Amino acid sequence: MHFPLLVFQEVPWQRLYGQTTSTTTEVRAMRTSIRLWNLIILLSASLALMPAVQAEELSRAAILSASCEGCHGTGGRSPGAIPPIAGKSAEYLREALESFRSGEREATVMGRHATGYSDEEIRQIAEYFSKQ
Repeated sequence: MHFPLLVFQEVPWQRLYGQTTSTTTEVRAMRTSIRLWNLIILLSASLALMPAVQAEELSRAAILSASCEGCHGTGGRSPGAIPPIAGKSAEYLREALESFRSGEREATVMGRHATGYSDEEIRQIAEYFSKQ
């Protein structure tokens, strides 16, 4: 019994003598068709897996707040002993950062972090975490 669908390569002697049969031509056509369908399936799957929403543009505040998220958790939602800052009012966060920066409020790490920010950057960070 002959299974032409299982033939995927030419027989070497056919290449040597330049002989091709209709079976070889059919196999070539089938191989091309399979490759085309594989490409269509692959492209369809990759398009389906792409996120439907566009990536949000990172704001300056989001970039500045990245260092805060190292201790206070992603989006300011701390899972541990460090206090969460997500959802606190922007005014409270701004005042806290300014008091850390001036040394009025004592802390081990926050004073060093806050001294690196300008008034505008502190305002942006406070607004960012108040919206989280």
